[in-house]
Amino acid sequence: MIYKSGRKRGGYLAPALTKAKGIFVMAESQLPNHDVLRQLLRYNPETGELFWIERGLNFFPDKRAWAWWNGRNAGNRVSSATGKTGYLLVKIFAKRYLAHRVAWAVHYAERPPIQIDHINGIRHDNRIGNLRSVTAVDNQRNMKRSVRNTSGVTGVCYNARRKMWSAYISFNGAQHKLGLFSTLQEAASVRRAAEVAHDYHKNHGRR
Repeated sequence: MIYKSGRKRGGYLAPALTKAKGIFVMAESQLPNHDVLRQLLRYNPETGELFWIERGLNFFPDKRAWAWWNGRNAGNRVSSATGKTGYLLVKIFAKRYLAHRVAWAVHYAERPPIQIDHINGIRHDNRIGNLRSVTAVDNQRNMKRSVRNTSGVTGVCYNARRKMWSAYISFNGAQHKLGLFSTLQEAASVRRAAEVAHDYHKNHGRR
């Protein structure tokens, strides 16, 4: 991989936008190419953690910077910070990226899909078994219960005027009524059956 006149940061050269061996090095505002990431990081799929690996001289302006950086960082776990949305962020070439997208790129050696779902809903759990490629619709069908929900069951609310429990579900871009029921248990049962029928994930509606 060839690195041209990128800006010097912390003793190494951040890659400029260039093309080498048919591979584009991404601009800093985007996730770096997976080939570049695999030269920088090791990923543990069982824990979801990322580790710095020893970098080649091509990432540095001279041997002194190369020796300093590797002596200080190679083999260490990559530090992360929790963003406002609850996802872990890691810093690469002075730019922050979503850790689960970096993990996907390193593990599969490919550009991450647009939507990556944390199956168990824990946004800092980046084990590969907890990550899946989904459509936007699939992602919405594996969400935790809204904080505004008062019934304890997603898709069920109390109709004070009718004094009954109302169940509903969304599919095909619209909300559909499932009926009115005299008990919460009945409404919840119908709602769960509808979730199965419309391929909602089993974790949808969790706390």
